[in-house]
Amino acid sequence: MDYIVNKNGQQIVIESYNTTNKSHILKQFKDKRKELKITQEELSEAAGMNRTDVSRFESGKYNPSLELMLRYANALGCKLQIQLVKIKSDENDIAQLESEHINSLVNAMNHIAISAVAAYKPIVDDLCSRVATADEVEHTLDWMLDFCGYDTFLPLFKQLCRHYINIYPEIISYEIQSYKEYYDQCND
Repeated sequence: MDYIVNKNGQQIVIESYNTTNKSHILKQFKDKRKELKITQEELSEAAGMNRTDVSRFESGKYNPSLELMLRYANALGCKLQIQLVKIKSDENDIAQLESEHINSLVNAMNHIAISAVAAYKPIVDDLCSRVATADEVEHTLDWMLDFCGYDTFLPLFKQLCRHYINIYPEIISYEIQSYKEYYDQCND
């Protein structure tokens, strides 16, 4: 795993930065092949490679040698240019890497929350279409607390609470209070 050490001696992972660079390089090769309307089979023949090597190279499962990349580029009618650019290791660059890493985590968490809404919607609709047991309602609301930090999940929670407030008032009151406490904690 690659990392940068900042002025305070803290290690900051830059694996995602390197992965992004690799993906960018591989994308250039694949895009050029597609632009030229050349199949992997045709490219492998022109470059003197196995078709599976071309496929593995384009998917990032194979780290080709410089010689192989030169043959690949030549078979595409291109030249391979490598440019070395000094990596700045000042605080701004490190902060940028940290910010990008945090943003990717936030995006992943938001995607999970959106998936949770889609998964819980039919469950809530089912519970609201009948008189469910107290255990069903309580357990469902307990599970829903895992997503209470996401505003997109609140309407489902409210829907279930409103449907059962007169049937199971103690359970609903407790779950609403728990939701509020957890939500406040997530937003501090």
